[in-house]
Amino acid sequence: MSSRISYALAVLILLLATGLRLWDLTTVPIGLHAEEVLSLRLSDTVRSGDIRVFYPLGESDARENLYYTALAFTRLGTGTGSIGYRIISVFANIIMLALVYTTGVRLFGYLAGLASMALLAVMMWASLLARLAMPQAFLPLMVIAVMLALARALPVYRQYRSEVTSVTAFAAVGAAIGTAFYVHPASLLIALGAMAFITYTVFTQRPLSTQRLSYIGFAILLIFILATPYFLSSINLPELSGGSRLFYTDTSFFRSIAPTLSGILFVGDRNPAFNLPGRPLIDLVSGLIALLGLVTCIRYWRYPRYALVLIMLIFLAPAAIWAPNAPNFPAMSVLLPPLALCFGLGISLIVNSLQSRLGIFAIVAVVVGMAFNVIWTVNDLFIRWPQLSDVEAAYEGDIGHLARFIDQTAGETPTVVCHRRYNDFTPHEELNNTQLTLLMMNRPTEQVRFVDCRQSLVFANGGGHEHIIVAGPDELEGVHPRIEEWLSLGAPLSAENDPSIDERVIADLPEGAVLAMEDITEIVASEMGKFTTIAPANYNVPDAEGQPVAPPIRFGGNVTWLGYEAQGIPVYRPGDIVTTINYWRIEGLTPPDLVFFNHVLSDPVTIVAQRDQLSVDASRLRERDILAQVTYIRLPRALSPGSYGLSTGAYQWTSRLRLDVLDDDQPRGNSLILYGIEVVPRR
Repeated sequence: MSSRISYALAVLILLLATGLRLWDLTTVPIGLHAEEVLSLRLSDTVRSGDIRVFYPLGESDARENLYYTALAFTRLGTGTGSIGYRIISVFANIIMLALVYTTGVRLFGYLAGLASMALLAVMMWASLLARLAMPQAFLPLMVIAVMLALARALPVYRQYRSEVTSVTAFAAVGAAIGTAFYVHPASLLIALGAMAFITYTVFTQRPLSTQRLSYIGFAILLIFILATPYFLSSINLPELSGGSRLFYTDTSFFRSIAPTLSGILFVGDRNPAFNLPGRPLIDLVSGLIALLGLVTCIRYWRYPRYALVLIMLIFLAPAAIWAPNAPNFPAMSVLLPPLALCFGLGISLIVNSLQSRLGIFAIVAVVVGMAFNVIWTVNDLFIRWPQLSDVEAAYEGDIGHLARFIDQTAGETPTVVCHRRYNDFTPHEELNNTQLTLLMMNRPTEQVRFVDCRQSLVFANGGGHEHIIVAGPDELEGVHPRIEEWLSLGAPLSAENDPSIDERVIADLPEGAVLAMEDITEIVASEMGKFTTIAPANYNVPDAEGQPVAPPIRFGGNVTWLGYEAQGIPVYRPGDIVTTINYWRIEGLTPPDLVFFNHVLSDPVTIVAQRDQLSVDASRLRERDILAQVTYIRLPRALSPGSYGLSTGAYQWTSRLRLDVLDDDQPRGNSLILYGIEVVPRR
């Protein structure tokens, strides 16, 4: 086979592999696995400036930092959404395939390189691994990068290249091995395998020139320089080191050998999160061909090109065998490149051992086998696997469907997301359903209003048709009764109240997660209209004549006060909570740091109690939006009995500048006096 034909076929296989990895990337899988959520949270930690060698997750668990650092930089360009989270895994997988081809060609010829790449291109686990935002997605790339660097640096064919090329190749060896330490604990085995092959070369491929030995020393020195922070952290935190996490497990090594080997050909990983339960890593025929390649490597172990594959398999196998619940496909990811090279070697041996005519039939058989694997993988990965209920549970599929629904509808239908943590930057141990939903969304959220629905609600377009998202029951825990009354005007989304939504889409949504609010413009207008007679206010200015002013009353910053609802009899005792509900309308672009204040005043300027808040992301409010804001003000326990006034207004949080109250576009102070309350002594 000529190099041109080989390169052309390699490009076609890469295109096929790219299609398998990008097709339905946002929906297969539909949500995020717990390990992916952890990856995103650790990448947020990196983005916040907290850079460590190990990120501790408990007393004896941790994660290396390289993958999360790469993910953090990727997210700077891709933003949120499963595409942005997983695209780095796709790129790593495609690059890995190209390196497998290059390594196969270098070790065993063009046909072996093509066959090795083809096996991984159509393998279900390799395709699924490229769709997951987890460190294991980098492992096959690190393994094959180290193997290719070794094959280029050391004389696998007893060929001596120029000094410049050798220096570059040995620098690549040191860089690849040194970098691998920061990906996953299995990288320790990659380094051990590489050092074993270097030792094998030194003692079996004599004589090696002094210059080449110095290059080997240079590569080892580079490894130690790059890995020094890792070694120091392992010494300081031995319980979190990669060796502790890799070797000190409850898994029996010898009992796991048989299940691991069986997982390659017969019964694969039973965890539905990472496999169609029971499907083997590769088909039986491909496995037998790979076994032929392995036997050949064992037989010709004295030759470096065979020894490289054999040594890496021997040293990497414990990572898969020691993993819990063998066969464990994520742990077996390190074995993918050497297994593929064994398969490529087996194909090359079979084709080259046959006569020319039979060789053509063998190549046709290989093509047929690849086509079979494509069909097998497409059917299992895109049809059977996503339909499993266990997969839905493992990837929070119901939340994923909700995120996809918002992606598809928020651009046309105003959407209010009940989000009690929208302005809470505390690093919670677990994300709630709403935070998971936002993580899984793939489109910008400019059209989405974030509201703490326990004490606020937004009526988009003055009460027009909208969707209200309640992703979890905690979002309405402790909701104020008046807000609950407004929410009761909506109904769970169905084909009857929103015919534009496909019934199959509705069926996939979590029960009760989407409330369809019909057009209640007239109801909202009627309620707001009542305030003109029952909820007057006074300007809080010295020259006010005491004449109440009927709402609506305009403020600066494109906000208008529409009125208030007083709660209960206005008689309180010290320590009680004063509750008031104010309604506001947005008239245009508002300050993104808008805050409403509510003060209890003993005189027009003396504040005895206050509460400043806006339970809505002000930057997402749109013109004609009406919002209800419930405010709770606790009175001081030492408050003296007497008459007090309740005032309200608005200001910008960053500058603390209050917005003016406007009367015919003329400023009339910066707050309104709503009504009076009486404070009586405690009994």
